[in-house]
Order: sequence, then structure tokens, then C-alpha cells
Amino acid sequence: RSVIWRLPTIEDWKLAEVNGFRKVFRDLDSWFWSATSSSHADQVQHPWMIYGTDGGVMYWNWRNDTSSAKTRCVGH
Repeated sequence: RSVIWRLPTIEDWKLAEVNGFRKVFRDLDSWFWSATSSSHADQVQHPWMIYGTDGGVMYWNWRNDTSSAKTRCVGH
């Protein structure tokens, strides 16, 4: 059976934080994309991000700004 990869939602990231993902993964000194967009009416295109160093979350102001964020995928 093949693995289906996807971008994690912000809920996936929060669950990973509770389960200690930062103790397992290396090179986390960056913001990471999530598949979840902001629900704020004027910022619906802005994705939620998680900061790998401390687990903080925020929504990103520019969806097309890929210069300062990384991706990690989850499989199922």
C-alpha cells in the first residue's frame, strides 16, 4: 500500500507539539506551513504557521512568500 502525503493542518501541528515532535525532529529553527487558512474575513487567504523552535502559531501575511518558511508533510 502506498503512502499518501499531505501538508499538515494546524491541528496536526498542535497535536504533534503535544506529543513532543520537537524532541524528535532536527533543524526546526524556522516557520512551517500548514494547510489551514485563517478564518479572519479580511485574511482568509493567509495560512496558519507553526514555529519549530517553540511551537508558537500565527497566520502568515503572504501566502506567496516562500522564502522564509519550510514544509514538512504527513503521510497516511
